[in-house]
Amino acid sequence: MTCSDPIPTFYHDLSPEQAENWASKLQPHSYATKFIGTSSSSWRIIPSSYLICEDDRAIPVFVQEAMVKACKHAGADMVTEKVFSGHSPFLSKPDETVDFLRRAAGKKV
Repeated sequence: MTCSDPIPTFYHDLSPEQAENWASKLQPHSYATKFIGTSSSSWRIIPSSYLICEDDRAIPVFVQEAMVKACKHAGADMVTEKVFSGHSPFLSKPDETVDFLRRAAGKKV
């Protein structure tokens, strides 16, 4: 599967200039990595946080929520927060993303 124009999927909530800049930096990703399992997962032993991106066109909200639910069902200690952002909140909502990371690290924001 290839994506001829990643902007509508990954960067639709950035300015056209920013979207073009970040899209130009993308590199191919091995398709095989989507199907090869792992021998361990840090979220199984380390309390984790997940920022659900409510305007994500790459991973719809229901899929993000299902991933979190599956992790919790497998024993993960995971908290979630939501942000109205596309797939790259660290670019489109940097302040909100930093605040989320600080809270996840135990800081009061």
